[in-house]
Amino acid sequence: MKLKFAFAAAVVAVSGGHAFARPENSMAFNAVVEAFLSPHLGGRAEPIGDDLTKSTADVRAGAGGAPGLAEAVKKATEARGEK
Repeated sequence: MKLKFAFAAAVVAVSGGHAFARPENSMAFNAVVEAFLSPHLGGRAEPIGDDLTKSTADVRAGAGGAPGLAEAVKKATEARGEK
């Protein structure tokens, strides 16, 4: 998938359905959205922390589009034993 916007991220819950039904996936999605919106709307956001690690969320594109997202993706990937 190629993104046509300068600031965007694609987050997919591998398990949990379209509505992010699992609480862990919902929390991860909300953390990414909060981190993404804070610099664009001038607000503040909590760090993403371990929210991605606890979920099955997969950031497929745009990890650089939100503060702290690239680091959270790297940490989650290492914790899950993925490459």
